Amino acid sequence: MAFKRRICTVGINKFTTALLLTAAILFAPLYAMSEDRVAMNFKDADIEAVVQFISELTGKNFILDDAVANKKVTVISPTRVSSEEAYEVFQAILGVKDLTIVPSGSVFKIVPTQKARQSNIETVDNETPPGDRYVTRLVTPKYVEAAKAAEILTQLRSPNSSIVTYEPTNLLIITEAYSNIERLIEILDAIDIETVDVDMKIVELKYAAADAVANVISQAITQSAKSPRTARRTPSVIAAGKGGAAQPAVQVSAEEITHIIPDSRTNKLFIISDTDTLDMISSMIDALDIEMPTGTGKIRVLHLKYADADNVASVLTSISKAVGTKTKPGQGDKATPSAQVATAAPTNRATQVPVNFEEPVHITADAATNSLVIIAAPQDFITLKGVIAELDVRRPQVLVEALIMEMGYQRSLELGVEWRTTTDYSGNNTTVVGATNFGEISSLSSLATNPLAGPSGLFLAAIDGTVEVGGVTFPNIGALVKALQKKGDVDVLSTPHLLTTDNEEAEIIVSDNIPFQTSEKFDSNGNPIYTYEYRDVGMTLRFTPQINDEDYVKLNLFQEISDVLSVSTGGSSNAPSTTKRSAKTTVVIKDGATVVIGGLLQDDSQLTGSSVPCLGDLPLIGALFRSNSRSKDKSNLMIFLTPHIIRESADLEEITRDKAEEHERFSEDKMADDNSSVGDKLHELISNELDPNPASKKVLDDLKEAE
Repeated sequence: MAFKRRICTVGINKFTTALLLTAAILFAPLYAMSEDRVAMNFKDADIEAVVQFISELTGKNFILDDAVANKKVTVISPTRVSSEEAYEVFQAILGVKDLTIVPSGSVFKIVPTQKARQSNIETVDNETPPGDRYVTRLVTPKYVEAAKAAEILTQLRSPNSSIVTYEPTNLLIITEAYSNIERLIEILDAIDIETVDVDMKIVELKYAAADAVANVISQAITQSAKSPRTARRTPSVIAAGKGGAAQPAVQVSAEEITHIIPDSRTNKLFIISDTDTLDMISSMIDALDIEMPTGTGKIRVLHLKYADADNVASVLTSISKAVGTKTKPGQGDKATPSAQVATAAPTNRATQVPVNFEEPVHITADAATNSLVIIAAPQDFITLKGVIAELDVRRPQVLVEALIMEMGYQRSLELGVEWRTTTDYSGNNTTVVGATNFGEISSLSSLATNPLAGPSGLFLAAIDGTVEVGGVTFPNIGALVKALQKKGDVDVLSTPHLLTTDNEEAEIIVSDNIPFQTSEKFDSNGNPIYTYEYRDVGMTLRFTPQINDEDYVKLNLFQEISDVLSVSTGGSSNAPSTTKRSAKTTVVIKDGATVVIGGLLQDDSQLTGSSVPCLGDLPLIGALFRSNSRSKDKSNLMIFLTPHIIRESADLEEITRDKAEEHERFSEDKMADDNSSVGDKLHELISNELDPNPASKKVLDDLKEAE
């Protein structure tokens, strides 16, 4: 092949030569001061001019092949470089133009890459010179067969390179660019290991990304190791596609010698391991390499069945911000922060690795369809879908039976006696779980003779199962209240039944809208003008249930009762005054049990008057024909709450059916008796069994006669 010698005279006329010499003389001091650092800036320059520049800078002689002519080069170098760095840049330029340098004695040939293999390429043993030029490397594997190694390396070499084997000495002859030959040697070192029954498997992935699957499998193998032991080789993921050293190895047990090499260009996995591990990895690949339900795109829509789309989107967005994304090649430290599972694992445990998303994740909620619109990489979507499946579950519900009533103080005392004594004679039907201001009560007779000795503050009680009073069994506390209500001094304010979802607030308000005067002014004629605002006066019940695994319900309760106390009349305006009783507490109660909140006392004073018409209005003597009376009543507000956990629709149907049967049975078997039967048995039970005190008997006798 004929070459034209173009050393320092290629395409250069006398004027150009003189100009270059003048520039060299003028700038020689500048080069010396900057340690021979030069600026390389070429714009659409002929490659011959670039070769001329490098030849004068390095003192090397170059011979250009005819195919090198007419190639243009653009180089932008904002900083000055040394002569050695300039030569490296020059070799990279040749690589971009599909050219390479072949040493030939004291000169260097610049030839097309495809001709390099037939040229006098430099042959090296261990130390490969830097640069992108082609070299021939002789490698002798110790354990793996040269032909087997060549089969693997051939799939990873550059298009214009070659790998030749010499079987008698188990030699590999690799002709490749330096930038890739070091990577091939790294892979050869990974497979050239001393082991028994090591095999290699190539898996082409259909849906998942090769590097992502390799990373997941490496993490799984790492964390499956029971305890770390000294290994001859550790499994690693070796970078493929752009060259470079192997990524940090992940330690496993000594018996497992596994290497997973992803090739992003062909989306294949090269797996080297023992037979058993290969089978395990193949199963893992089958589980990971699946087609996404909604296609292979990055935008997917998931319709939620039970959870609220806005809430789930908020949770997932928080997760994506906390986890971050993986570091991309060339980004260095610019990757987003990641949530690391464990920063430092103990020596007797497998090291945990950071958890990252492959790419940025975006989640948007569509309230109209209760759906999530997710933009994520396929492997990230698999992770998010698993989280969504755990969040989008049907939550249990809670049916709360509530009874709010006011009792006259005497009836309140009687009911209080039953609660305080039931445990003593009927086992576990009733248990007082909390109270305030009980004071000292030496005997039951003190309650009968001194009603104020009863609980004067807020008290709580839990009643489990049926309630038995005087031999009469009531199906629930509501039936007992109905029986006592027959006496006329029990006022049932409300009996709401609320059904809500676990951890969701429920509220019921039963009230009147009462006008309240807020301002008064007068017009030009002196007539008053009143301004009113309407406020709700009545009953408010609010609670939030929380169910645990043991079928206990935590209730965050708020109860408020307000009432119009009086209306003051002045002119034509009304100025109502109200009373308010409220309770806010948190209780934990078993499914089906009843919690009682009481002790919210109220004094109701009433003033009534009567007079003889006309005579009662006379001055002075009118007082003889009219009379006034003042009455004062005390009432006790009590709240009964019974939660029922509803996990399935059949549970709600069963509760409804049971309640209907209980009320029907109670109505037929118990309420048909004379109302006094309850008082008779209550009288007999307390007077004969609990307290034979005559004073207590007298009080109960008076109650019976009042019936």
